[in-house]
Formats: sequence, structure tokens, C-alpha cells
Amino acid sequence: MKVSQRYLWIDYAKVIGIFLVVFGHTAIPRYLYDAIYGFHMPLFFFISGYLFSFKKFQSLSEFFYRRAKQLIVPYFCFNIITYIFWLFIGRHFGVDSTRHIPLYKPIIGIFYGNGIDDYLVHDITSWFLVCLFTVENLFFVFFRRANKYRGCILLMLFALTAYLDGKYDSIRWPWGLNIAFTAIVFYGLGNIFKEEINALLQYKLVYLIIGSLLILPLCSYVISINAGVDLNVIKYNNYLYFFVGAGFAICIMIVISRILEYYWGRVNLIEYISRNTIVILIFQFIAMSVVKGFAFFILKLPANFFDNKVFINLLFSVIVILMLMPLMFILESYFPFLIGKPSVASTRYKDGVFSKQ
Repeated sequence: MKVSQRYLWIDYAKVIGIFLVVFGHTAIPRYLYDAIYGFHMPLFFFISGYLFSFKKFQSLSEFFYRRAKQLIVPYFCFNIITYIFWLFIGRHFGVDSTRHIPLYKPIIGIFYGNGIDDYLVHDITSWFLVCLFTVENLFFVFFRRANKYRGCILLMLFALTAYLDGKYDSIRWPWGLNIAFTAIVFYGLGNIFKEEINALLQYKLVYLIIGSLLILPLCSYVISINAGVDLNVIKYNNYLYFFVGAGFAICIMIVISRILEYYWGRVNLIEYISRNTIVILIFQFIAMSVVKGFAFFILKLPANFFDNKVFINLLFSVIVILMLMPLMFILESYFPFLIGKPSVASTRYKDGVFSKQ
């Protein structure tokens, strides 16, 4: 049976990325917030592009159907679950309890697919799923027949489109279309330069580390002077700085992930979390609410206990991810369609082994 290749550094990169997503949603100091938001979502688009292959799909309709099952079905199912939680519990506590958000607005937001203006107040991070779906379909349509040279030209055109859209277009189009013009650049870089990335990762670790240390000061400087970017709200400040800062940071994350792969190899826990990043992405705020509820109402900790405390919020983020692991097991074992994975019924027994259909 042919076993598909698994890139262990990708697992580490995804785990680092999803940890930064959770950590970035805690009450961390502003400088850390700006640093994380400067690259963490572009990192996920880059990884998604790296993992994509046109060879798996014969037509746009096949691709559209497959990715709809893997992204859009989970998006709607999870949004229904998190909306119900918000409706009966979430909106009565914390910041949401001080705001008057119409109960129908998040329902509209589920179909609108943009995490702005409280449209996805019940699960703001789910914007990524529909935006990724938009990015991938755009990429399939425009880049399927393109060679590397034409692909690079198309990426520059999309970057220009994103710049002009941000400057002159005040409309937030459904399903993250505005964000997709920018996100597709990172997605395309990961896909088009996959061979070069693989070749680079074959260099000795000492060379990769030296290279990362050389670009780290420039990366930190560019992100710091362009602080306050947020892909979700289409806030890039200086567009060139945003791409440079995010690009350098992604390179550093790749090297860190390669180092972890080299020294730790395959770690079941890392691989498990990597397979279930969608669960963390969607349910992190519910887990955070549970932890904070325990801290405030049971342990009687002060309301500002988490504010600007790096170590406390690091620990908080770890606890949130660990809390979600039982849910990962339940969804992966009994409701795999909810996380875009094939069910047991979609496997068939042939020649003594099970294989995916």
C-alpha cells in the first residue's frame, strides 16, 4: 500500500501556529500581540499552500466538492454549536454582557463569513475556514495551468489587487474575498516554491540557524515598526512591510520547526494536535471561558489576574489546548465529518489493507 509522505516539520509548524493563535487571544502585552499578529495567520495560509497539490484533483467541481466537505461543512456545523453556546451562556458573561448585539446578527454572520462588527461574535476565528475555501478555489482556477514564472506574475497581480482593494474598496465582500487577495500570496508562495523549500531544508541545521539569526533582527524591526496589523480586519499598515515581516517570520518558523523535527522526530502528541488544529481554532474561546470561569468564580482570582502576564497566559494557553484534547478524540473517533475527515464508512478493505476511497 502506498503511504503518503508526512512532513514532520509541518506538524511542528502547525502546532506552533495554533498555539500562537490561542496565545494571541489572551491578555498578553501589546508588543507580543503585535508580533504574533504580524505573521501567524499568513503562516497557516503558507502551510496550506505547501500541502496542496493539483495532482489530487481532476476538475474544479471535484476540488470544490471535496474542499466544501472538509471546510464548509465543519464551518456551518461548528458555528451552529458555538452560536448556541453564545446564545445561552457566552453573551451573559464578560465583555459580551456589556454589549447589545441582536440575536439574529451572528446568524447573518454565519452566511456572511467575515469576522468583523460582531457578525461572528460567537466564534470569530471561524472566518479562516471560509476564507481558506475562497483562497483555494481562486488558486485552483487561476494557477492550475500556470508554470512557476506565470505563477509569480499572478501572485504579484493578486498582491496589487489586495493593495488597491484595501485602499479604495470599503465593501467587505462575503466569505473573506477581500482577505483572500492577500492570503493567496502566502498560499501561492508555499505551493509554487515547495521544491525550493524542500531543498533549503536539506541544508545543515547550523546554516539554517545562522540564516535565521541573521534575518531575525530585520524581521523584528519590520514587524515592530508596522505594528497593529490584523489580517481579519484587513489592517496591513504599510503593505510592503507587512509582506516582508510576515515572510521573514514564516522562514524563521520553518527553521524552528525543522530543528524540532531533527531533535525530537515524530512525537505522537504533536502529530495529534496537528491533525486537530481546526478543533482548537473553533473551540478555543469556549475553553477559555470555562478556564476563566473556574479562575474567577471558584478560585476567586481578581478580574485582572491574566492581564499582561506572559507566563500566566502561556500556561493558560497550554491548559486551553489540553482541555480540548478529549473533544478532539470524540470528534475524530465518532464525528469525523465535523472536522472534514472521512468516516470509517469511506474506507474499503482490499488486498488485506484498508485504504481511503
